[in-house]
Amino acid sequence: MYEALGKYCIYKMALRMSEFNHTLYLAVPLSAYNNFFQRILIQETLKEYKVNLIVYDITLNIIISWIKH
Repeated sequence: MYEALGKYCIYKMALRMSEFNHTLYLAVPLSAYNNFFQRILIQETLKEYKVNLIVYDITLNIIISWIKH
């Protein structure tokens, strides 16, 4: 999570500096979202840093949800 959050923040800043008008999302498997990403600390961190998520099912190869903060 620490590495992913760091990369997310760097990419988000790079997009802002290059003046691209794109929304950045962090893709996470459904199993990780249901377990790790439900912790209060992680939820608050996602809100604080405005981390958008794409939750996907690795078995079915489909997107389950788009979560924008």
